[in-house]
Amino acid sequence: MENFLAELMKDLEKTNQGHIFYHFSDKEKYLQNALHFIVSTVKNGSHVFVVENDRNIISLHSNLKDILNDEQFETVHFINNFDFYYANGDFHAQTIFDYFKTTIEPYLESQVPVCTWGLIEWSDGNDITNSIEQYENDVDMHIKDKGVISVCAYDANRTPRELVEILIRCHGIMLTDDQVHYLRDQKTI
Repeated sequence: MENFLAELMKDLEKTNQGHIFYHFSDKEKYLQNALHFIVSTVKNGSHVFVVENDRNIISLHSNLKDILNDEQFETVHFINNFDFYYANGDFHAQTIFDYFKTTIEPYLESQVPVCTWGLIEWSDGNDITNSIEQYENDVDMHIKDKGVISVCAYDANRTPRELVEILIRCHGIMLTDDQVHYLRDQKTI
């Protein structure tokens, strides 16, 4: 598992940017991949913003404390995904995008490399497809402009086919639990 992520990270280091759609099915593999991504980016000198639910934050925090030294651990910034995506009371694309920019901009202005990992969740019965599409397109343009590597994670068991098709269009890379698919050049690792 680590080999395909290691190769992806090597590819992304060349351009220092990438917008990745992670369509996961296995929660354990998801957490292992999140952990590997965080450790890799930190060891490459980047700060990483991890937007996750409380349960995953606890797990990742615990595992990272065993792997990273104190100085490295300080470059990992955890944000509760409910607070991040629902700061306005609902999934409002412009509010979320503004929060995203405000969060990472001070680091980028100081020439500090930044990566992000975000788990996008929503309550059952809410159709937020249009808001997600707007948000993902805004993020895509911003990270290309600023040189950021950003992973946007969606649970395959909860993501409707229509939304998957939109997310494939909004991202250059699709990650599953065991593979990387370069969407623009059809390469698979």
